[in-house]
Amino acid sequence: MNIVNTLHTVLGIHAEEILISHMMMRSLVIYIVGIILARFNKRFMSLRTVDNFFLYILIGSILASAIVGNVFYETLGMAIFIMFVNWSVVVIDYYFPYIGSLISGKKELLIDNGVVQHRQLKKFFITEDELLTAMRVNTHTSDVLAIKKAYFENNGQLSFELK
Repeated sequence: MNIVNTLHTVLGIHAEEILISHMMMRSLVIYIVGIILARFNKRFMSLRTVDNFFLYILIGSILASAIVGNVFYETLGMAIFIMFVNWSVVVIDYYFPYIGSLISGKKELLIDNGVVQHRQLKKFFITEDELLTAMRVNTHTSDVLAIKKAYFENNGQLSFELK
């Protein structure tokens, strides 16, 4: 029995029924592949952008189907392909920022020189109380006049620049 046949047996590739032992071994392989994919795409793990959020869900569901489904190698290949697509989008985002802003979004001004931009708050369904709470937590001040700029970042976070 060669190594490929042994691997197929251990992973239950051609089994009529996938046993718990097959799922356990597949989980181990998926874990290792997931670590390798994350290591090659550090940006995937570090940024919380809209496209990365969608990618987390997509990769998770693809890799989960590799554990319990009958198309193990195909789903691993799909996960690698999706990571490659994500990497391609990152490269496009880097070289063509305008296109990247369409995918990832852009920051939006919420406070300008101590003045709350209520129209922007309404646009993103952020209450003034939520804005002021984030301001107090992040800047340790409750005085909106001490804020030069506040932004709703493309990753969903609120950021503040003090005067």
